[in-house]
Amino acid sequence: MECPLANVWGQAPGRPSRIHIATYSGMITIFHNIKKYQCAGGVIMNKYIQVATTFEKYEEAKKVAEQLVAARLTACVQIVPNCHSVYRWQGKVESAHEIVCTMKSRLDLFPRLCEAIGAMHSYEVPEIIATEIIDASPDYLQWLERELLPTQDD
Repeated sequence: MECPLANVWGQAPGRPSRIHIATYSGMITIFHNIKKYQCAGGVIMNKYIQVATTFEKYEEAKKVAEQLVAARLTACVQIVPNCHSVYRWQGKVESAHEIVCTMKSRLDLFPRLCEAIGAMHSYEVPEIIATEIIDASPDYLQWLERELLPTQDD
């Protein structure tokens, strides 16, 4: 589907741009360095994402991180210990010390990344949350693209 905003700012439809336009609460925001995008429901979305999940044990986090990077579903995983989480589980307020993993990936890899994390995770319902990377340095984006699985259109 061609994005309805593809011709804004002189961009040719379907071609990469150095300008990223997104609508949020009726405002248009322009971001630089984003080379490709997807359009969903009239909102231009970047193809790069940051994914977060948590683990009970550092060893599990490290093992999962290594497997995801080896599979090229994520280019890097930052493992941060000593997060204190408070949450509702089965009708009760619980708390736990957890390890947070933050991963850099691409939107098209998210379903496979979710499946892989879920298959290796010890939690019954693991947190797997993706947020859009709205901007990054050109060098970092190029490195990220080289380290991930190729896109189907490459």
